[in-house]
Amino acid sequence: LVGQVLDELQVFLLSAESALPQPARPLPRVFALAHAYRRFARERPHPFGLLSATIAAPRVLLETKAAAPVAERAVALLEQLASALGDATKAGQLAAPPGDDAAHGGEFTRTICLFAQLQGLLQLQKQARFSTGLLELAPLVSHAVRALLVGWGGAPKTVDAALASLPEGALT
Repeated sequence: LVGQVLDELQVFLLSAESALPQPARPLPRVFALAHAYRRFARERPHPFGLLSATIAAPRVLLETKAAAPVAERAVALLEQLASALGDATKAGQLAAPPGDDAAHGGEFTRTICLFAQLQGLLQLQKQARFSTGLLELAPLVSHAVRALLVGWGGAPKTVDAALASLPEGALT
């Protein structure tokens, strides 16, 4: 079941990337992927809930042998985001990560930080229904991604231009 959910999520991610002007620059890809995940959470709340429970549940849901293929598929989806972040670093749009993380390319740590931030924000989806105007997730996702990218050395004007360059409808 989780594998099917990951397949659905991949459709959202690929659709977001294909909507970008080609060749897509790295920072707009980061924003597009983040908003595709938000759109998946909004449009497919039950599969998103299953994925969230699978990620967050402290108990073992599957034996290690059975879970391995699902985990590999999840990592493969995260590689799309890691690729965009790595390309942004190579293009000079983000600073190289410091210390040991630089030895590993930095993409993994940055990817997990960005994913965790998105996952946390998207957990507010239920409360957003009752907090009209206070918890608008689209601008919150943009703000969170922007904060991380600037914190990782992205020039604010470049990051803002990347967000502004998204195709119409990408933030809805």
